[in-house]
Amino acid sequence: MTARRLEYLFFILSALTHTSSEGHAFPRKHFARPMLVSEILEALDSCGVIHYMDKDSWKTIPGGTGAFEKAEARRYLPSVELLVRQLQSMRFVDSSEDCRRGKSQPRPRSPEHGSFTARPSSRVIVPRIIIDECWRGTGLWLDRSRIREALESMKYDVEKRNNLMALRGAAGGCVGEIRCQWYQGRTGRLSPRNPGLGNTPKEFRQICLHEPGGGDMYEIDYSAQEPAIAAALIGMRLPPDFYPEIADRIGRTEKEAKMEVIAILHKRRPRTYKRNKELKKLRPQERSERMEQHEDTYKIMKEIFGIKLLDELEKNPDTLQKLGAETIVKVIAETIEVCKVRLGLPLHDGWILSIKNEDNVVQIQQIFRDSAKEIVGQEIDAKATKIG
Repeated sequence: MTARRLEYLFFILSALTHTSSEGHAFPRKHFARPMLVSEILEALDSCGVIHYMDKDSWKTIPGGTGAFEKAEARRYLPSVELLVRQLQSMRFVDSSEDCRRGKSQPRPRSPEHGSFTARPSSRVIVPRIIIDECWRGTGLWLDRSRIREALESMKYDVEKRNNLMALRGAAGGCVGEIRCQWYQGRTGRLSPRNPGLGNTPKEFRQICLHEPGGGDMYEIDYSAQEPAIAAALIGMRLPPDFYPEIADRIGRTEKEAKMEVIAILHKRRPRTYKRNKELKKLRPQERSERMEQHEDTYKIMKEIFGIKLLDELEKNPDTLQKLGAETIVKVIAETIEVCKVRLGLPLHDGWILSIKNEDNVVQIQQIFRDSAKEIVGQEIDAKATKIG
């Protein structure tokens, strides 16, 4: 293989293994040898390593001169197999020259310790025991060898590809124990970055995370935490079938109902939703259905919580998130101290923990309930799901 061909091949594969779900374009005018680029792309596509998104693209504009510079460059995506191999490989090649020489490097191991950056303006105080654990590490490892196993629950390639891209972004080059740079957000929530494995897609999270010490992996989280806090603020208790009931009344899935409810609690209103950028991208009929769905949900929320609370939350949209963050911080500090577990990783309304003693699971659920009662004045149910 010539040096130029190898250089182009390396560039194309490198770009595609780091692209987004929108794909990557390779305009031929950016290359000294455009026909060589076309040849490589067609060869990679024909053997299933990459795929182009629109088969009708890369055509000259009707009525134009027929020149390539007048055409729209195709956008390409990596195949599922290419992404899997990239994520599972424990070595990488830095350049086309290293590739020519057969030279590769091992993935760098996780740093010796993590870090923590507080945000005092959030007014959510993080106890010393959590800060020390952020420095020490999560106690969890990412098992890259089980990535294919996690893919088995996904039916379509587009779902597999999007989830693999999300995992790649979340995991980075993490090798060994997961040690993160922890940041406290504006509302007080704790978020890990570099790697940001709190954002790992559920399918990978539930199969690929483990603790070498032999503990069982659990996701312990609140049931509808923010709606439950909203209910507590007006002295009512949220019904256990809150989301299923909303979904049934608006004729949507439980996931869609949850998204609508959270958006409304976070300030979205029918009058402002009309200006939503994502809404404008939809077809007219779908846009009309989404608007109707949002308005129906808002009416139900007014029935349940009352217009006074919704107006108050619109004026102070961080209220629920700050109370939620304060509750979770208290939960994790007490769980680490009482049950002697490692830090683990966050979920939106809970935490991922490795637990060696099954009796501790019930104990931690009670800590969740007691902490909510202390912070918001009412117990909130917490469910525990064994994963892995």
